Amino acid sequence: MRYPRSWSAARIAGSRPAAPDRPLPREAWAAFCAAALAALVHASVVGTLPRALIVAAAALVCLDLALHRPARLGRAATRGEVALPLSASLAWLFFPRAALSQRPAAPAPARSHDAGGVVTTVPTGERLAGPDGAVLHPSGDLLVASWAGGKGTRVMRVPRGGGAATVFLDGLVAPDAVLYGPDGALYVSNFGDGTVVRVDSAGGRRTVASGLGHPSGLAFDAAGDLYVADFGNFDGTVVHRVARDGTARVFARGFSAPIGLVFDPAGTLYVASFGSGEVHAVAPDGAARVHARVPNAPRAMLQYLARDGAGNLYVPSYGHQRVYRIDPAGGLHVVAGTGARGARDGAGAEATFEGPNSIVREADGTLWITEYDGGRVRRIVPAPRAR
Repeated sequence: MRYPRSWSAARIAGSRPAAPDRPLPREAWAAFCAAALAALVHASVVGTLPRALIVAAAALVCLDLALHRPARLGRAATRGEVALPLSASLAWLFFPRAALSQRPAAPAPARSHDAGGVVTTVPTGERLAGPDGAVLHPSGDLLVASWAGGKGTRVMRVPRGGGAATVFLDGLVAPDAVLYGPDGALYVSNFGDGTVVRVDSAGGRRTVASGLGHPSGLAFDAAGDLYVADFGNFDGTVVHRVARDGTARVFARGFSAPIGLVFDPAGTLYVASFGSGEVHAVAPDGAARVHARVPNAPRAMLQYLARDGAGNLYVPSYGHQRVYRIDPAGGLHVVAGTGARGARDGAGAEATFEGPNSIVREADGTLWITEYDGGRVRRIVPAPRAR
């Protein structure tokens, strides 16, 4: 049959236009297949299911245009009309999340700006490739995992006083966090293959945990058990506990792309979530509660955690370009950073950062910060105390 020229022609005929009996246009099939494939790939690789569902809906819009546009308006849909919803949704689907952080972020309000403290850049020779987790070597040098967008294989060694960074470990799979355990060995989470490896002082390696999704931050409790944050593909929700015999199980749930982990002396585990801008306090039985929430949370992108003897937590905010201190009551204070992107050294209230990521705290209060975007190591030295 032929399509009616318009709905008015259909009304004159006294019936609703019949469904077309011609084959579905090739453009519609191509649009639908491309959108379905993109949705499946995105959901499985990137893990953001809501975006994939939007693309699937766009595919249905394309089909609707191809099937019903002729009957409604008396002409076939053009290729542009069929492709426009799909093109727009695909562009949004694959728009890099990291690019969002390049926009100037609205600085989050805080109760106060910590007085004193000077930010300096530690010379490393060439810029580091996607520096992520960090830990101090027994010699005082800084060890930095090179995640490098999921393609890194190394842990770099940065001299304490500055100087060219050298390769400390190689052959890893997108290393994310590094931490010395109570046994003196170095533990590395391999984001790329879901494992945690133990490296002894002689360089010997063995896998102590596997099947952990995309492991990120690490912490040890007083009993020597290892805890691993599962970042997932921006959608991780759990922290695993790995017993000394290698048995792993879920310890706590309800997080949003967790990264930073740190214990207090009472056995409470603190967890910083990249996705929600929250820091949870988790009791030894796994019960979690929100300890602190950074304002403008979706843009905060909290990273690793450090803790001092007074119960304060320290956390870099990749999105806010700041380093925060969270007091024991959950109050938020700015340690350093104006909220603007940059590489300016100086007083904490005037310094700027480019994607602050990992944090290490020394007993004297010195903070070491890695910058993922800037490829730098920054050091924050506290102001001398008045005598």
